[in-house]
Order: sequence, then structure tokens, then C-alpha cells
Amino acid sequence: CLEHGESFHTRHQAVAAWYSCARGMIRYDTDLRHFISNLTRLDGSVFVVAAAIALPNALISAICFWIFSEGHGFTFFSGEKGILNVPAPWAAFTGSLGIILVFRNGQAYSRWWEGVSTCVSMRVHLFDAAAMTIALSKDSKQNQVELRLFRHLVVRLYSMLHAVALADVEAVTSTDSSMMHRLSVIDIEGLDADSLKVFMESKCKVQLLLYWVQELVVTGQASGVLAAPPPMVARVFVEVGAAISAYSQALKLAQNPFPFAYAQTVHALLVFHWLLAPIITSQMAGNAFWASVFSFVQVFSLWAIDVVATWIELPFGFDPNDVNGAELQEAMNTWLQVLLVASGTKGPTLSSDAKKKINAEADDRRTSKAKLHTYNSLLLESLNLGHLAMDKSGVDPGEVELQQRGGPRLGASGVSGARELESGGSVPRHPLLQGQELETRESAANPGLLSLDFMRRNSASAGLPSA
Repeated sequence: CLEHGESFHTRHQAVAAWYSCARGMIRYDTDLRHFISNLTRLDGSVFVVAAAIALPNALISAICFWIFSEGHGFTFFSGEKGILNVPAPWAAFTGSLGIILVFRNGQAYSRWWEGVSTCVSMRVHLFDAAAMTIALSKDSKQNQVELRLFRHLVVRLYSMLHAVALADVEAVTSTDSSMMHRLSVIDIEGLDADSLKVFMESKCKVQLLLYWVQELVVTGQASGVLAAPPPMVARVFVEVGAAISAYSQALKLAQNPFPFAYAQTVHALLVFHWLLAPIITSQMAGNAFWASVFSFVQVFSLWAIDVVATWIELPFGFDPNDVNGAELQEAMNTWLQVLLVASGTKGPTLSSDAKKKINAEADDRRTSKAKLHTYNSLLLESLNLGHLAMDKSGVDPGEVELQQRGGPRLGASGVSGARELESGGSVPRHPLLQGQELETRESAANPGLLSLDFMRRNSASAGLPSA
């Protein structure tokens, strides 16, 4: 298209639109309301292939039943010493084949899930790198024209890199040599003609775009467009490296199929089972109909499992169960376009109402903390910083001292509790002192002394200052 002067962008978008409609991973509902529709859906189903293999086998089983019922069978199967009288060999063969198929199916699903995970991981890392590149240019002192052109070039290169990486993976399992044209790219015609020519002639497009992206970051750092310290700019290279690592993992799956020897052995065993199933089931069933049913069910089940493994062991391509590269690319383009819009607008700030609410909550917390501190100080002072002594007349010297200097006083309950302590009783504890043990000490110099050693021992756990 470039050589003949045609619009590369127009044809590229047209082919990409066809590609998006031509394929896509099947989306289906898993609830019971769609059970029948999912069961009878043929698009992407293995039932058609498995039924095409099992139906001839069922017909042969009916014919074998007629032959054996007419007395034309072999005594090897139906005689007194026939194999049907000893079903263990057939059961062992069928069971072993089922185990082998289940193992292969599990390995195929692991490959499929790894392929999906690597493609998604590649997209996330590339978008993260593009977002950091644009964000680091936010505080640049360069003029707005240069910043705008830099950001648009970043978006185009990352869109191309993602599309080419997906196309490179899919091209391994396809004979189409123009896979990238099936994926939409953000304005690829916006690049200069020389760069487009080098790109189209290159045989290592992913590696070329990787170099262009890294070169763009380096030149942006040198020109001052990326106004950030080098360690922050280095994070862009880390994310791009992680994306290329995910691309390498996906390419590994595409280039290395399931081991041929294992697949060949499984298919050989399936063929042996297909040949023996009509003979065995025709002798085990009571009529031709049930012989056909039993043969069909066995062959259909085993071959369906094998076809599932064959379809999903290579997760890249055009099958309905393959990774949908067009969908991934469309999502990537949408994310990148959001970056362009966000980079030209002011970042979000708190509204005035939210600011007032946050400041009011902070003031309330400070006021509550101050009140609690004052209450704790008063409580310690009311306990006379260490002891309460009661004289014989029932007057507390500490209370008299507090009254003289205007401090807090013990109430009636405090005096009553002190008297009860003096007589050897107990007093209810203050809520702030729950879990603490008060001790009474008898002293010749000062009888009825109430020790507050627990304050000194447990001041840290009580959250109060040491007395």
C-alpha cells in the first residue's frame, strides 16, 4: 500500500474491522437459565467432531450384533473361553486410556491459561509503561506543543508494539503473513514515511519497536521533556522489560506444541479403541439398539476429551476458543486514548465541602484527645499521686490539702470507699482502672495506706503517665 501510494490507514482499519467481527473468544452465561442454550450451541463446540467420529462406530456396532446373533461370530469373543467372559482386559484398557486423556487435557488447559495470562500481563505492563512515561512529562518546563507531540508519539508506539507482539504470536499458528493488519493500531499513518518503511521492511518488528520506545524515553530525558529523576525514569524500562518477558512466554507456547510422541500415542490408542468398541459392545448388549448406544457413548466421550485438548493446547489463532487478540488490542487502544485525554486536563482535587468535613473531623479528634488528657490528669491528682490516707476522724488529709489549693475533691463515694478499705473491705473500681489490682498495705506510721504501685508498674499498659 505504501509503495503504490494508497491509504494505508484506510485499508488497515477496514481489515481490522473484519478481523474483529470474524473471530472472538466465546462468551457465555454460566447460570442455569442458559443451560439448554449452552448445551446445544455448536459454535466452538467439540460435539460435532466427536459425533462425526462416534456415529459410524455405533452403526458398525449394530452390524456386529447382527453378525454375532446369526451365529457368524468368532468363538474368540463369544465362546465359553471368550474374552467377553473375562472383561478385565477391556476395562483396564479403557480405564488407562481415560487416565491418559485426562492428563493430556489438564496439560492443554494449563497451556491455554498460561497463554491468556501472558497476553493480559503484556498488555498491563505496556500500559503501565506508557502511563508512567506520560505522567513523568507532566511537570516538564518544555512548551506545550512539544509535550503534546511527545505524548501522541508515545501512544502510537505503544499501540503498535502491543499489536505487533500479538500478531507475532498469532502468526506462528497461522499461514497468514499479514497478521498485524488484522489488529487496529492508533493512527499508524501518523508516523513519518521513513520510519514506516523501515518498520514494514523489518523482519523483527517487535524488537525494532522496543528499541524505538526505549530511545524515545532516553531522548525525552535528555531534552527535559521527562522532568523526573533517573531512578523514576528507570521504572519505565522495568515495565517494558516485564512486557517483553510476557511476550517471550507467549511466543514459547506458540512455537512449542504438545510433545508429538505423547499426542501420537494417544491417537493410536483412540484408534484401537474405536476398532474394538463395536465388537465388544455388540456382545455385551441385549439388542442392536443398545449396542449402538453403548458404543456411541464410549467413543463420543473419549474423542470429545481429545478434541478439547487439541483445540486449546495452542491458545493463539482463529479458533473460537483461542485468545482474542482483537479484543485485547481494542482495550489497549482505549486505555492509551484515555491517557491522552487525562494528560491535557488538571488532576483531581478535593472539593470545598470535603475539605471542611475533613478539617472538622480532625478538630474533633484533637478536642477529644485534649479532654481525655485533662481527665487523666485530674484523676491522678485526685488520687494524690500515690496514696490516700484516712485519719481516725475519717478526714482525708489529702482531701484537705486539695481543698486548700482549690483542687478536685473526693466525693461521698470516695470517702465511703476509703473507709471500707481501711476496715478491710473492697471498693468498686473506676472504669479507667478495670483490670488493675489495688493493694492495701498496713504501716505502723500510717495505717490504712492505699498503695498505687500498680500505677507505676502498669502505667504503660494503662496509657497514663507514671505517677
